[in-house]
Amino acid sequence: MRADYEATYEKFIDHLRARNRDAFIIVWATGKADQEVPMEAAKVVARIRARGEERIAFVPIDELAMTGCHWHPSAADHDTIASGLIQYIDDHHLLPRVN
Repeated sequence: MRADYEATYEKFIDHLRARNRDAFIIVWATGKADQEVPMEAAKVVARIRARGEERIAFVPIDELAMTGCHWHPSAADHDTIASGLIQYIDDHHLLPRVN
């Protein structure tokens, strides 16, 4: 099942790349389910990078409560996700600074 997940996720990201040729793609996941989801997502990103794609990264986002409806992120979790992604973007100078 993991191999199918990885292959399908890789195709999905390839589809995103085809539609957004100049975008920097950030894949993120939280460590719920004993780190299984972030491990699999990181593997997919590594496979894509191994093919020569440099405009993709994996960013783990931890410390989520997942207390929204049906165990989805809460409003506070969304703030945590946004902060983690902003930090990654700033640290890697992916966007020009706007004053």
